[in-house]
Amino acid sequence: MNIQDIINWCDKHAENGEELAINWEGGGDSGWVYFTIDGESCTEPEAEYLVDKMHDELDYGSWAGEYSANGSATYDPESKSFDGVDWYSEEEYRTHELQTPIEFTIPKKYYFEVLRVELENVIEEGNVTISANTRNGFINEELVALVSDLEKSLVEKIEKAFDEELPSVERSGYQTVRYDEQEIEEASATDPDNYVFKIQELEYITQNDTDTAVSISLTDLLEMLRDTEV
Repeated sequence: MNIQDIINWCDKHAENGEELAINWEGGGDSGWVYFTIDGESCTEPEAEYLVDKMHDELDYGSWAGEYSANGSATYDPESKSFDGVDWYSEEEYRTHELQTPIEFTIPKKYYFEVLRVELENVIEEGNVTISANTRNGFINEELVALVSDLEKSLVEKIEKAFDEELPSVERSGYQTVRYDEQEIEEASATDPDNYVFKIQELEYITQNDTDTAVSISLTDLLEMLRDTEV
């Protein structure tokens, strides 16, 4: 089987009014390229050769990375080529330093040694989780109830901060703010009765979308590999 055999195979199907397409989708460590005739999967040798060529053309390798890609290239019997578009989307994590830090308070009557605030995609109906910890594991039940209420108020404050400082952002990120001994001491400096904690920055996700023309010209391959067995 050579390139001319593949052209003849494609033309024969095209003459029958069938649509030949090389399709692909993947990202995030998995993906595949496959061949269809009128939307039905085809694994004939000619199709598999063209799938391998598209793998080389796309050059996604093992599809590793935080992105998604998909597309389709259909056969044009006039140009003897498969032409289409690769739609590529990649997420980028960014950090924004707040002009007005988000504050929350905890009365000093409660004892804890570490405080963790976890933000989970808050502006897409995510949540905030606050956990106070001590070495002996004992936490006052009143403090547990208090941080539960704080979680709800922090969601509102974070949503407001995004609206005011990052109004075009559609997805917030996943981040953890940890207050250890030094940060807890600093939080006690300005108020005699309360620890005043501040969230200084917010993480968010942007989506970068691109589209790239993709083409496999069988006539070009024929010129390069004339009479070469494939």
